[in-house]
Amino acid sequence: MMSAFAAILLGVLRGVTVFLPLSYSGHTALLSGLFGLNTETDALYALLLNISTLLSVVIAYGPRLRKMGVETMLYVTGRFENPLGEGRMPTNVRAVCFLLSALIPTLVLLPLRRFAVSLSENLWFVCFALIVQGLFIFAADRFVKPGEKRDRTCSLLDVLLVGLGFALGAVPGLSPLGLGLIIGLTRGFHREFAVRFAAMLTLIPGLIGVLSAILRLFRGGAAWGSLPWYLIGAALSAFLGAICIGATTRILARKRFRRAAWCLWLVGGAALIAAIF
Repeated sequence: MMSAFAAILLGVLRGVTVFLPLSYSGHTALLSGLFGLNTETDALYALLLNISTLLSVVIAYGPRLRKMGVETMLYVTGRFENPLGEGRMPTNVRAVCFLLSALIPTLVLLPLRRFAVSLSENLWFVCFALIVQGLFIFAADRFVKPGEKRDRTCSLLDVLLVGLGFALGAVPGLSPLGLGLIIGLTRGFHREFAVRFAAMLTLIPGLIGVLSAILRLFRGGAAWGSLPWYLIGAALSAFLGAICIGATTRILARKRFRRAAWCLWLVGGAALIAAIF
């Protein structure tokens, strides 16, 4: 059974490191490998944490998500009055299509996911990946000039490449949101759009995680005695996640993205020294 401390700590880490480019998988691997902390979540806590991730995005982009959903339903059923005219896909419907398209690389690389997750047992690799993630962020902040591409001006190739970065972020020590952001910026995405697109990409994997956790619950094995701590951890995760989405947008707007690189180098370097000694 997971301790109250571990449950709350994982909730905080989930909210902060998923929506800041800091790698949730990398930090949990270090907590487990260096400090012996139990970071394995049972079906109940996995369900609540996945719900918290969805809530973070809904809190941050609720009105936009509602508009995207309503317009897509009306468009699919042929009841949408398109202000752009016949033959042109509405902007919000196009955004939904691009989000779904960006998940294609994740589906293609899905057979390699188990291997990627197994790398979390190698602390040297995790430390190296955290440092490399920091290098990517620093280089993007230093050398990449964000453009003005948004929903209507980005291309299918753009979103597929962002989706590829998101998929590669499953490697422990790398960040799905971080790699997605970096590739989006290199493809000329506007800063706010890059954050919004990368954050919304977490919705469908989050929904899949919820369904998977529900199936696991039916098989049993949930630690119901830890439910109060799980609820606190999940609530903190949702709240902090929404805050961090806004923080990432502001950090990019003020060209302070490299601060995340310093955090990753500090954690990765300190963990590397701890692993050696």
